[in-house]
Amino acid sequence: MNTRNSGAFKHKASAFEGKDDPNAETRRTIRTAKELVDFGRAECHAPAHDFYSKKGGGVYRRFYHHIPMKGSGSISRFRRLVKGCESAIKERHSGAKQLISKLHRVVNDGYEGFLMASERPCYQPSCSACKQKNYMECSASNKTKCVEISLDPKSDDRTPAPESGALAAAAHQIAENAVQGELLAMETESDEVVYWIVEATKDSSSSPPAVAPLNYKPPKLGSDIAFDYGRAASSNRPTCIQVKRLKPVTTRRGQDSVRLLEVDEKTPPFLVPSKLLRAGKLKLKKTEIASRPSRSRMSPSSRVQYELTKEQRTELELKCRHH
Repeated sequence: MNTRNSGAFKHKASAFEGKDDPNAETRRTIRTAKELVDFGRAECHAPAHDFYSKKGGGVYRRFYHHIPMKGSGSISRFRRLVKGCESAIKERHSGAKQLISKLHRVVNDGYEGFLMASERPCYQPSCSACKQKNYMECSASNKTKCVEISLDPKSDDRTPAPESGALAAAAHQIAENAVQGELLAMETESDEVVYWIVEATKDSSSSPPAVAPLNYKPPKLGSDIAFDYGRAASSNRPTCIQVKRLKPVTTRRGQDSVRLLEVDEKTPPFLVPSKLLRAGKLKLKKTEIASRPSRSRMSPSSRVQYELTKEQRTELELKCRHH
């Protein structure tokens, strides 16, 4: 999907969620990348107007692809992490720079490091050049004729890929040093959220990490997250620690806060594989506030909230985005 011409899709998805009713039997929410792809395929697969009515401009067709966080079709968890990379797209022979926003057709010509690109696709059935894949000979218009382009990197700031053993060893060290009340960051292997902040419920010195009981199932977590506790007959089942989850604070508008978190008291403690832990002893700003008035007298008089800064969120995403 071209970013410059994706406004219609964004507005349609926003309008769909705008009609959501929390009390309805079927919710109208888009929470994961998979749900967004499914929505696009069902509701935004065809343009509102045909190609000729738009005089050759805008979006003619949209394609949606979903790359899962794990399983078939996912990217290796030990890929090289690119923090930043400045580059330029140049024509192969002239060296002239090309803007990516101007390119709406890109074709692989079979040569490594080079692509063919044009400002507009060619939709003329009578174009013999495109039929024979001679895209550089397309004569439909100057904007449909392809030129060879290449990516010219200027800088490349990468971190080395974490080794499987080192990543697991660091995670187990975090679990073995955990104390009751300590805040930890864990990878979720989820399409919905990259990481969770959790609170350890026991001291590992007295309750060391151990495998989950046979046929153990966590409580309903309200997301697509599913932990792998290993097969019952397996001899190398992962060790686990018991935690409570921190959830976003609900704002006065009924939305989830991106900055404030609180312990999810409605979800009982559950076990998480220690291999998913990525950071321990998190230092979050802690604030105690008075609880909102409630009809129930069982509600506590105050609540504890934790503030997660933008810098901390960025750092945790880098540590936990290994899939």
